[in-house]
Amino acid sequence: AAPALTRFANSSPQGFVNGIKAARQQIVARTDEDRDDFLRKRGFSKAESGKIIEKVLMEEGRPPESIFDFVQGITRLARAVGSPRSPRRAPRSRSSPGGTR
Repeated sequence: AAPALTRFANSSPQGFVNGIKAARQQIVARTDEDRDDFLRKRGFSKAESGKIIEKVLMEEGRPPESIFDFVQGITRLARAVGSPRSPRRAPRSRSSPGGTR
């Protein structure tokens, strides 16, 4: 792992910066129907889609339009679901990396 970490530490962040810029520029939804369709086609339930859109509305003050917006909403929902107080938190498997043994 050390050589990979060294390469990463010495590399340019430009690839990440360009990826973020591209995600912000890529508009994938302009209407409520577009937003719901975008998420539903990617496997999110109607309820999850509504929660993701609501997270972006609460944080950004506007509905999601770009890929970046949707990723931010999905991440916020995942953090909320993964919190220790969440009843939906999935137990880790004993055989999974990082799981209890």
